[in-house]
Amino acid sequence: MISARVLLLWMMLALIGGCSGSSALETTQYLLPMSETVPAMQHEPQIRQPIQIKAIKMPGYLEKPNIVMVDPDGQVYLASQNLWAESLSSQLEKMTLRRLKERLPALTWIPSYQYIRPKLLLDIEVYNFHADMKGRIIASGHWSLWSDSKQLLHEASFEKSVLMQENGYPAMTKQLSRIWLEQVIDPIAVTLTHLK
Repeated sequence: MISARVLLLWMMLALIGGCSGSSALETTQYLLPMSETVPAMQHEPQIRQPIQIKAIKMPGYLEKPNIVMVDPDGQVYLASQNLWAESLSSQLEKMTLRRLKERLPALTWIPSYQYIRPKLLLDIEVYNFHADMKGRIIASGHWSLWSDSKQLLHEASFEKSVLMQENGYPAMTKQLSRIWLEQVIDPIAVTLTHLK
């Protein structure tokens, strides 16, 4: 009888300790910071048709709410207390749309959720968008521009890598945002100014 009471007391203490321990773990949520407004490109694009941005495709491990780090062997680490406040693909689409509107204001830009049949379709697929254990930010993927008749007008790959300038998740999100806008989206805007 005493051993059963001791066992019950031990289980209650373990449960209370587990509850108090879990409440001490704080979860922090992040958004990719939006940059300040940038000027339009000096050269206006020759194409004039509206362009719709398709929903940005991402691998499954990047669609989780956890912020990701990947080591050189390909092992994926999901942060348990550091999460995205909104899906990464949704954040990247909003940032892309805003940046392209600023860089190429003469064009009409349509988000993926609007059910309009545009003349042109911009398709971006992300392969990597994370930091590694050595503090390197990596962004890679592929983009293509399609006509409404599904003719491929242009395609290109991107693979960018920069060292983080500071430690911590806020610095990581800032660097991810910068590499996306300056080294992925800006070159797309430049290419679009040269297409006919």
